[in-house]
Amino acid sequence: AEAQTKSLTESLQLNEEQQRQIYTLNLDRMKQMADMRASGTPDREKMRASMEAYNVSVNKVLTPEQQEIYKKETEQRRQGERRRNN
Repeated sequence: AEAQTKSLTESLQLNEEQQRQIYTLNLDRMKQMADMRASGTPDREKMRASMEAYNVSVNKVLTPEQQEIYKKETEQRRQGERRRNN
């Protein structure tokens, strides 16, 4: 959670309050993902829904300018994952 928060802080220039909120979101998401993985076979749909909910929550914390940067970074990350999986 700390590494994710640090990465977003650097790329989005988060202020201290945003950092605290993003850190809390990251902790919650990591716990949810760990719980899903521990349940045996992870449900990809639930994981995808969790990621979408996380993205919505992150966007609520960000300014419009930060939201644009976050959206671009998220799209680039997804494209990179698709290339690795093909």
